[in-house]
Amino acid sequence: MHLAPVGSSAVAVCGPAKGMSVGLPVRNEETMALGKSIQIYLDGGEISGIRHAELANWTGQALLCPRNRVAELAAARWQAVVCRPGVYFLLGAEQGTERDVYIGEAEDVLERLKRHVADKDFWHEVLIFTSKDQNLTKSHVKYLESRLVAKAKQAQRYCLRNDNRPARAGLPQAHQDAMEELLVQVPLLLGVLGHRVLDPVASVSSSPTGQLKFMCEVKGAKARGTVTDEGFVVFKGSTALKGTTKSMTAGWRALKNELSASGKLTEKDSALIFTADVLFNSPSAAAAVVYGNSANGRLMWKTEDGRTLKDVEESATLLEPSPLPKPSSERRAEAKGDAAAGGAKRPLCTYAVPSQHGGNFPISDEHWAALVARLSGKVLFTAAELFAAHEAIMGPRGDKNATGRREWQGRFDADLTRWTRAKRVARRDGTVLIRNETRTGTRPRDP
Repeated sequence: MHLAPVGSSAVAVCGPAKGMSVGLPVRNEETMALGKSIQIYLDGGEISGIRHAELANWTGQALLCPRNRVAELAAARWQAVVCRPGVYFLLGAEQGTERDVYIGEAEDVLERLKRHVADKDFWHEVLIFTSKDQNLTKSHVKYLESRLVAKAKQAQRYCLRNDNRPARAGLPQAHQDAMEELLVQVPLLLGVLGHRVLDPVASVSSSPTGQLKFMCEVKGAKARGTVTDEGFVVFKGSTALKGTTKSMTAGWRALKNELSASGKLTEKDSALIFTADVLFNSPSAAAAVVYGNSANGRLMWKTEDGRTLKDVEESATLLEPSPLPKPSSERRAEAKGDAAAGGAKRPLCTYAVPSQHGGNFPISDEHWAALVARLSGKVLFTAAELFAAHEAIMGPRGDKNATGRREWQGRFDADLTRWTRAKRVARRDGTVLIRNETRTGTRPRDP
């Protein structure tokens, strides 16, 4: 089967109706310049059934299987995956803010799983890692188990069910390096298959917003956090108010109680302190736990220079200003090598606006540049600010006669649509705010 090239959105399906093979281009979080090609086989075409994953140019392989389908792994087609040395993750169902995991190793993974079906009740699916080239031995998988347990404990995402940290098997340096190289790709396949057991909660996002740190302060409580690809993380050491108000939603109140019960929020003096980095599914959930009240996280979380998360996100979605394009007349003159290329410019827009002297003048390049200069520093502006900018450029509306004022107002209303496309985005104190499209340098079209 040919995999979809990196960067494409193609999904390839092959083979008989019994299974499905999907090629997924995956972004590498560390390098960002490189992609990864992963092939996932869905047994029987079921997205919740047995899934087998392979990474291009990697000797390892992963298999995710629900507990109630472990018996199916005895089929001949799976023996090359599970009837050999490997490591495995027994994964429990999500319970509030907690999820259990047990990490183990075995010379024959399938035989060990049959025992766990009888002696361990908490898990509902298993994720297995083995090698395709049969080069893993008992010593290798014991080394991998020890390193994976240490990584899971450090990540603090799942509640580790291992009673003791397994001893690391003694391996020659060359074999240790080979196992460390194998471990590099394990978190990637774990994440693709839905379990980021080994990734730290506060993984840095590559987005511009994810590079910033935000603060939330209220009545002596001070919290710090950042945006990630999964939501919002409040950092260890942040503080929150103890109590909750009646207006706090039941879900967020239950979340705060769960964090306290799990020990991630503990009492310290007159406040609560976060004992670990905590991932929330939204900035508002994080702010609500800190405040003890329902809150709009995009307004409550602010950078050190006072910008709200909402302002940062809106600024990041706007295009940076670009140079104004040259008028067509100048472009034609330059193409012909005309000596008049640096001379007078014909306006791009030919509709006329009444002047304060009673005549008409066209919207020239200079007029457009002046308007951009007056408004390009703003992310949002009001219609009144646009009106004032037009008066500063075209002269006061009140200086004109009745006919001139009507024409002036009509042209301003047309400009309001053309210059800004009237994209209304918010209302504050009854004022309509308009997103500033002049920052893109896009000119209005002729009427």
